[in-house]
Amino acid sequence: MAKCRIEGCATGAKRIYGDLCSIHSWRIQQWGHPGPPGRVRQRYNGRLCSVDACEREARVNGLCSLHSDRKRYGLDLGGAELLRRRPGEGTFGLHGYHEVTRHGHPLADERGRVLAHRALLYDKIGPGPHRCHWCQAEIEWLRDLSDPRMLVVDHLDYDKQNNAEENLMAVCHPCNSRRVREHRNQFS
Repeated sequence: MAKCRIEGCATGAKRIYGDLCSIHSWRIQQWGHPGPPGRVRQRYNGRLCSVDACEREARVNGLCSLHSDRKRYGLDLGGAELLRRRPGEGTFGLHGYHEVTRHGHPLADERGRVLAHRALLYDKIGPGPHRCHWCQAEIEWLRDLSDPRMLVVDHLDYDKQNNAEENLMAVCHPCNSRRVREHRNQFS
Protein backbone atom coordinates (compact mmCIF):
# COMPACT_ATOMS: atom_id res chain seq x y z
CA MET A 1 0.00 0.00 0.00
CA ALA A 2 1.34 3.44 -0.93
CA LYS A 3 1.97 5.98 1.82
CA CYS A 4 0.19 9.32 2.10
CA ARG A 5 1.92 12.05 0.05
CA ILE A 6 2.00 14.49 3.00
CA GLU A 7 5.58 14.70 4.29
CA GLY A 8 6.00 12.98 7.66
CA CYS A 9 2.73 11.01 7.43
CA ALA A 10 3.26 7.25 7.70
CA THR A 11 -0.39 6.35 7.11
CA GLY A 12 -1.33 4.41 3.98
CA ALA A 13 -3.06 6.27 1.18
CA LYS A 14 -6.57 5.15 0.27
CA ARG A 15 -7.45 4.66 -3.38
CA ILE A 16 -10.64 6.73 -3.04
CA TYR A 17 -8.61 9.70 -1.73
CA GLY A 18 -5.97 9.57 -4.46
CA ASP A 19 -2.53 9.73 -2.88
CA LEU A 20 -3.75 10.92 0.56
CA CYS A 21 -4.73 9.13 3.75
CA SER A 22 -8.31 9.64 4.95
CA ILE A 23 -7.40 12.19 7.64
CA HIS A 24 -5.41 14.45 5.29
CA SER A 25 -8.12 14.17 2.63
CA TRP A 26 -10.69 15.24 5.24
CA ARG A 27 -8.52 18.14 6.42
CA ILE A 28 -8.05 19.44 2.86
CA GLN A 29 -11.81 19.25 2.26
CA GLN A 30 -12.63 20.97 5.57
CA TRP A 31 -9.77 23.42 6.03
CA GLY A 32 -8.31 23.81 2.55
CA HIS A 33 -4.88 22.55 3.70
CA PRO A 34 -3.58 19.24 5.09
CA GLY A 35 -2.50 20.55 8.48
CA PRO A 36 0.28 18.81 10.37
CA PRO A 37 1.31 15.24 9.49
CA GLY A 38 -0.17 12.33 11.40
CA ARG A 39 -3.14 12.10 13.71
CA VAL A 40 -2.80 15.04 16.05
CA ARG A 41 -5.67 16.43 18.06
CA GLN A 42 -7.08 19.38 16.17
CA ARG A 43 -10.20 21.24 17.19
CA TYR A 44 -12.85 21.39 14.51
CA ASN A 45 -16.55 22.15 14.70
CA GLY A 46 -16.32 22.67 18.46
CA ARG A 47 -15.28 20.16 21.10
CA LEU A 48 -13.47 16.87 20.62
CA CYS A 49 -14.35 13.55 22.17
CA SER A 50 -12.90 13.32 25.68
CA VAL A 51 -11.37 9.87 25.00
CA ASP A 52 -7.59 10.23 24.56
CA ALA A 53 -6.41 10.37 20.94
CA CYS A 54 -9.96 10.30 19.53
CA GLU A 55 -10.31 12.94 16.82
CA ARG A 56 -14.08 12.68 16.49
CA GLU A 57 -16.34 15.56 17.39
CA ALA A 58 -18.01 15.35 20.81
CA ARG A 59 -21.76 14.93 20.52
CA VAL A 60 -23.13 13.54 23.81
CA ASN A 61 -21.69 14.28 27.27
CA GLY A 62 -18.24 15.03 25.88
CA LEU A 63 -18.08 11.80 23.85
CA CYS A 64 -18.33 11.13 20.12
CA SER A 65 -21.21 8.94 18.98
CA LEU A 66 -19.00 5.81 18.85
CA HIS A 67 -17.70 6.15 22.41
CA SER A 68 -21.12 7.25 23.66
CA ASP A 69 -22.61 4.00 22.30
CA ARG A 70 -19.83 1.97 23.90
CA LYS A 71 -20.50 3.63 27.26
CA ARG A 72 -24.27 3.14 26.96
CA TYR A 73 -23.86 -0.60 26.42
CA GLY A 74 -21.27 -1.04 29.16
CA LEU A 75 -18.39 -1.74 26.79
CA ASP A 76 -14.77 -0.66 27.23
CA LEU A 77 -14.41 2.85 25.79
CA GLY A 78 -10.94 2.07 24.53
CA GLY A 79 -8.84 4.67 22.77
CA ALA A 80 -8.25 5.70 19.20
CA GLU A 81 -6.33 2.49 18.54
CA LEU A 82 -9.60 0.56 18.84
CA LEU A 83 -11.22 2.71 16.18
CA ARG A 84 -9.04 1.08 13.52
CA ARG A 85 -9.59 -2.65 13.84
CA ARG A 86 -7.84 -5.34 11.85
CA PRO A 87 -9.89 -7.20 9.22
CA GLY A 88 -11.98 -10.00 10.71
CA GLU A 89 -11.92 -8.70 14.30
CA GLY A 90 -15.38 -7.20 14.06
CA THR A 91 -17.10 -4.64 16.24
CA PHE A 92 -19.71 -4.51 18.95
CA GLY A 93 -23.06 -3.44 17.53
CA LEU A 94 -25.57 -1.17 19.18
CA HIS A 95 -27.14 -3.95 21.23
CA GLY A 96 -23.82 -5.23 22.56
CA TYR A 97 -23.49 -8.25 20.28
CA HIS A 98 -20.17 -8.97 18.59
CA GLU A 99 -20.48 -8.40 14.84
CA VAL A 100 -17.96 -9.71 12.31
CA THR A 101 -17.48 -9.45 8.56
CA ARG A 102 -17.71 -12.79 6.76
CA HIS A 103 -18.38 -12.25 3.07
CA GLY A 104 -20.05 -15.29 1.60
CA HIS A 105 -21.27 -16.69 4.94
CA PRO A 106 -24.87 -17.99 4.58
CA LEU A 107 -26.09 -15.69 7.39
CA ALA A 108 -24.22 -12.55 6.31
CA ASP A 109 -26.12 -9.49 5.11
CA GLU A 110 -25.43 -7.72 1.81
CA ARG A 111 -22.37 -5.99 3.34
CA GLY A 112 -20.96 -9.29 4.63
CA ARG A 113 -21.79 -8.61 8.31
CA VAL A 114 -23.08 -11.30 10.64
CA LEU A 115 -23.45 -11.56 14.40
CA ALA A 116 -20.55 -13.64 15.70
CA HIS A 117 -22.70 -15.91 17.88
CA ARG A 118 -24.97 -16.75 14.94
CA ALA A 119 -22.00 -17.49 12.66
CA LEU A 120 -20.36 -19.68 15.33
CA LEU A 121 -23.47 -21.76 15.97
CA TYR A 122 -24.24 -22.07 12.25
CA ASP A 123 -20.71 -23.30 11.61
CA LYS A 124 -21.15 -25.84 14.43
CA ILE A 125 -24.64 -27.23 13.68
CA GLY A 126 -25.15 -26.45 9.98
CA PRO A 127 -28.14 -25.20 8.01
CA GLY A 128 -30.83 -27.35 9.64
CA PRO A 129 -33.70 -27.61 10.25
CA HIS A 130 -33.12 -28.04 13.99
CA ARG A 131 -35.09 -28.48 17.23
CA CYS A 132 -35.50 -25.78 19.87
CA HIS A 133 -33.34 -26.57 22.91
CA TRP A 134 -36.26 -25.74 25.24
CA CYS A 135 -39.54 -26.77 23.58
CA GLN A 136 -38.31 -29.09 20.78
CA ALA A 137 -40.23 -27.12 18.09
CA GLU A 138 -38.74 -27.32 14.59
CA ILE A 139 -36.76 -24.15 13.79
CA GLU A 140 -34.80 -22.80 10.83
CA TRP A 141 -32.24 -20.09 10.08
CA LEU A 142 -34.63 -17.29 9.04
CA ARG A 143 -34.41 -13.48 9.19
CA ASP A 144 -38.06 -12.72 10.03
CA LEU A 145 -38.45 -12.23 13.80
CA SER A 146 -42.23 -12.47 13.48
CA ASP A 147 -41.93 -16.10 12.34
CA PRO A 148 -41.95 -18.41 15.42
CA ARG A 149 -39.93 -20.97 13.41
CA MET A 150 -36.95 -18.59 13.31
CA LEU A 151 -33.83 -20.06 14.93
CA VAL A 152 -32.45 -17.70 17.55
CA VAL A 153 -29.11 -18.22 19.28
CA ASP A 154 -29.61 -18.22 23.04
CA HIS A 155 -26.74 -17.31 25.39
CA LEU A 156 -27.37 -19.68 28.30
CA ASP A 157 -25.61 -17.40 30.82
CA TYR A 158 -27.34 -14.26 29.41
CA ASP A 159 -23.91 -12.75 28.60
CA LYS A 160 -24.07 -11.41 25.02
CA GLN A 161 -20.30 -11.37 24.75
CA ASN A 162 -19.73 -14.97 25.91
CA ASN A 163 -19.67 -16.81 22.59
CA ALA A 164 -18.19 -20.04 23.92
CA GLU A 165 -19.65 -23.06 22.06
CA GLU A 166 -21.14 -24.56 25.24
CA ASN A 167 -22.95 -21.25 25.97
CA LEU A 168 -24.79 -21.08 22.63
CA MET A 169 -28.05 -22.97 22.01
CA ALA A 170 -30.45 -23.02 19.07
CA VAL A 171 -33.89 -21.97 20.31
CA CYS A 172 -37.15 -20.68 18.85
CA HIS A 173 -37.93 -16.97 19.07
CA PRO A 174 -40.83 -17.40 21.59
CA CYS A 175 -38.62 -19.40 24.02
CA ASN A 176 -35.79 -16.87 23.71
CA SER A 177 -38.17 -13.95 24.36
CA ARG A 178 -39.64 -15.73 27.40
CA ARG A 179 -36.17 -16.36 28.87
CA VAL A 180 -35.11 -12.74 28.35
CA ARG A 181 -38.33 -11.46 30.00
CA GLU A 182 -37.89 -13.82 32.98
CA HIS A 183 -34.28 -12.76 33.39
CA ARG A 184 -35.22 -9.04 33.33
CA ASN A 185 -38.06 -9.57 35.81
CA GLN A 186 -35.69 -11.38 38.15
CA PHE A 187 -33.69 -8.16 38.57
CA SER A 188 -36.59 -5.67 38.56
